[in-house]
Amino acid sequence: MSSSTGGLPRPFRSSDPRAILPRSVSLALWLPRAAGGYCSPEVAVARVQHEDEPHTVSVQIDSEEKVISLIEFVRSLSGSLISAGCAFPVPGDIASAPYFAAHEGVEAEELVLLRLRERDGTQRNIALIPQIDRFGNHIEEGYLVRWRRVEVSSWEYQILASAGSIAEASREVRSGLITIAEELMNLDVAKPSDRYGDLVDLLRDSVDITTFVPDDTPARVVSLLELSARLRAIVDIARFDDGGALSSAVADRRLALLRQVDATARRAMEAAALTSPLVTD
Repeated sequence: MSSSTGGLPRPFRSSDPRAILPRSVSLALWLPRAAGGYCSPEVAVARVQHEDEPHTVSVQIDSEEKVISLIEFVRSLSGSLISAGCAFPVPGDIASAPYFAAHEGVEAEELVLLRLRERDGTQRNIALIPQIDRFGNHIEEGYLVRWRRVEVSSWEYQILASAGSIAEASREVRSGLITIAEELMNLDVAKPSDRYGDLVDLLRDSVDITTFVPDDTPARVVSLLELSARLRAIVDIARFDDGGALSSAVADRRLALLRQVDATARRAMEAAALTSPLVTD
């Protein structure tokens, strides 16, 4: 495994090819378990952070913005979390992101969404938007992650409308992408470049993402998340390295296909990571 992942536009959590699942997916899946008392905050945070430096959360306390540890934040959710999910907005496609989190969400390309019940019975919706800073070099690198808490409007129906159900997402990923993959292959997108060839080869086959998700995550959810994350990683590599000179027409076709693959994968991850009483499938 080379260290070339350090130059990708959306860095992995580490040089491990299994570390392709976005942090927002991990956090959205672990928070309901920790808030519901099914696991400790320490276990949840450790699995979300992986090899990162300890995560922090910026919150408003008495009209002042303060920074607390992710463990403190998770503890504060005990018994109050109703729904959790995540969104992956990108420029030109913000359908899944609540309005007040859309701008920062696009910059981060990911966010966690939560619906909470307050002690007085009222409900509120918040987004957690990560700021991820890489430090070090390709030999020894690390990540600093700070989540910013933003108040947003109701978001669950927005995710459901954008992403659909897990069954719908699975069908779209597994059937629609077969045709797209063939077209991409015809355009030489899947040909490994000298720089990223080893990584692409590793991502052609399934990778084990179970380190980053709760142990009780249904197998079909894990499978959908793994495939979606792997597709997005390959798309990132294809975008970052065009593999050689292309005509304008081929380059445009290539970019359109990559966007289509990426959009399908993003929607699938949103559907798979949603934990909400509104979900009937």
